[in-house]
Amino acid sequence: MMKSIDKETVVEAHSKDVDVISKPSVVEQAMQTLKDAMINEPDFAHTWHCNIAMACYDEIGENISHENAHKIGNKAASRFMKLCFGVETSN
Repeated sequence: MMKSIDKETVVEAHSKDVDVISKPSVVEQAMQTLKDAMINEPDFAHTWHCNIAMACYDEIGENISHENAHKIGNKAASRFMKLCFGVETSN
């Protein structure tokens, strides 16, 4: 047997949902903290760029020259940093 829910309960539950939706989530706050750090600390952003570039380089494989793998890794890292954090890290 289903319990009936009155209109007041629905409005109260809805307003609680709206409150939750309007507050920044923990993930959004963390991403904003990272973004601020990337913008305000270029060395930190460069470190991330280098680590991302090397991960790409390592995964490219052996069927491509070192120079091309290096370029692709750096382009991928620059693109990631721009899309995620709004910082330009290309050289």
